[in-house]
Amino acid sequence: MSGITLEGKLYMLEQERAFKGEDVVRFLKHSMRRIPGKLLVIWDGSPIHRGQAVKEFLAGGAASRVRVEQLPGYAPDLNPDEGIWKHLKCVES
Repeated sequence: MSGITLEGKLYMLEQERAFKGEDVVRFLKHSMRRIPGKLLVIWDGSPIHRGQAVKEFLAGGAASRVRVEQLPGYAPDLNPDEGIWKHLKCVES
């Protein structure tokens, strides 16, 4: 899981198992500790982004700092994060 700031900083979370909603919350909390101010999170339609853990986290007050927008379905070309993953898979491996 990863995110890119406007300044080009990359934040990543790697793990051996599949990601779940709780991992999304952990990543958002980590990002909120490291990045001051409001966050605009743009993500794909993965079910882990819409899960109960994420909904509860946002409803519990995080929504005051985190705004979530969803990419259209099947639009990896609109996701700047995909370029990072492509680079890591094709160039750095």
